[in-house]
Formats: sequence, structure tokens, C-alpha cells
Amino acid sequence: MQALQGGLAYPQLALHLQQDYLAVIEARGFGFEQNEKERTMAAIETSRPAPFGAITTYRAVTALTSIFAMLGAWNDARVTRKALSKLSDRELDDIGLCRGDIEMMGR
Repeated sequence: MQALQGGLAYPQLALHLQQDYLAVIEARGFGFEQNEKERTMAAIETSRPAPFGAITTYRAVTALTSIFAMLGAWNDARVTRKALSKLSDRELDDIGLCRGDIEMMGR
């Protein structure tokens, strides 16, 4: 095993640091249960996998949202084309459009 500057190997150093940590915790009055034969530290895992079906549900909701957005954009373009087609040629010329431009609106 590779020794560090203090002459302790890595596992021995880790055990030494763990014992020092536990001694400080006990000295400060933080009580916790421990095994008398062996002192161990508990690790808490903070990352969890997504619940069953969460990703599929997210993708389905995203797909439905995009479909409704596309339908809304299509309807807006349809309403705009319908309103522009009701204008006269002179009114279209006033806003800088011609009849051929109406079909290209919203596409």
C-alpha cells in the first residue's frame, strides 16, 4: 500500500479521520447510536431514480402540448388568411399585400 507523508496508508488514514470525526461529534454533544464493536458512518444517497412511468408521462404531456400548440398556430393562420381574403384589393395594397401573399401567410 502506498504510504502518505504521515506514514499512514489510505485505509488507515480514512479510519483515523473517521475516528477523529466521531470524537468531535461526541465532544459537541451530538448524540447518535453506534455499534460498540465498530464505529461506522452512515451515508445518505440524495439522488433517486425517476418513479415508474414518470418519463413516459412527461413525454406524453410534452407531445400533447406540442400538438395543441401546432393546432393553435394553424388556427391563427387560418383566421388571419380568412380575414385578409375579405379585404378589397385596395385595402390589401394599403397594407402592402396582394392576393397572392394571402396564401403564404402563416406558413
